[in-house]
Amino acid sequence: MKMNLLRERDMPMDRHRRRKQRIYLTIMSAILALALLPAGRALASSFVGSDVYRLESDQVINDDLYVSASEIYIDGTVNGDLFATGGYVEVAGTVTGDAMLVGAGIVVSGDVQDDLRTAGAGIDVSGTVGDDLLVAGGGNPNFSFPIQTQGHTIMQGVRLTDSATVGGDATILGGVGQIASAIDGNLIAAMADVSLNGHVSGNAQVNAGALALGDAAQIDGDLNYQTEQRIDTAGVVGGTVGYQPPTPTSAPDPIAVWIDRLTRAALALLGFAALGWLLLRLAPRSLSDPAEAISA
Repeated sequence: MKMNLLRERDMPMDRHRRRKQRIYLTIMSAILALALLPAGRALASSFVGSDVYRLESDQVINDDLYVSASEIYIDGTVNGDLFATGGYVEVAGTVTGDAMLVGAGIVVSGDVQDDLRTAGAGIDVSGTVGDDLLVAGGGNPNFSFPIQTQGHTIMQGVRLTDSATVGGDATILGGVGQIASAIDGNLIAAMADVSLNGHVSGNAQVNAGALALGDAAQIDGDLNYQTEQRIDTAGVVGGTVGYQPPTPTSAPDPIAVWIDRLTRAALALLGFAALGWLLLRLAPRSLSDPAEAISA
């Protein structure tokens, strides 16, 4: 048991970097998968492309649903998986399967009965996640500004309110995170600034610049964390506590640096390609009007 704890405490940061890269690749693959689907064509699932999409509270879709729109509102029931990408995505209804949401602003106040995977600048979860949660959000502890999109003001960062519940594990990546929800499984957080004020039934692994524990924070299992300063965990952690100070910086491998730059450039190009497709589908005049003006 002691050997296992030592291995957890000495977990290198490279493992978390690889985790971030896998999650980023998953998100980009999801965007590209949506882009490759033909608009207006239904295969085994339902695909919708529009400026604003709303599934009313009395509507039920007995299939997987793929939505691409500037604004997306899911107030009804999706008996299947939901894949949604847009400027603003709000889920207040029920998704019986998985939900994958990508947008500038994400709000989940409804019920996702299986896994929830989401990425955005500002993410708010106050509903129920039946199984695992994977979140990649924005925000900066020193400088963060609200984003205006589709008439909504998006505050950057990840926020899990005290009314939210996660039935499985929660993995949270990004800039700023506020976690007040109940998590039945384990918590993994890699962020610049993390505030924990919820109940984690399993273990917690935190890598952050700063970690704050609120009055309602409770971790039933072990806590392993790496922050700039050691914190007081008395009365919060039921298991063992392992602290690892930040590793000293060393000169990077020039080959690894170039590989990382090429990888980031390739991912950026894929992202711009996906964004261009969305603009052509949802707002073609936003591209054609400037082109005509430049030509004139």
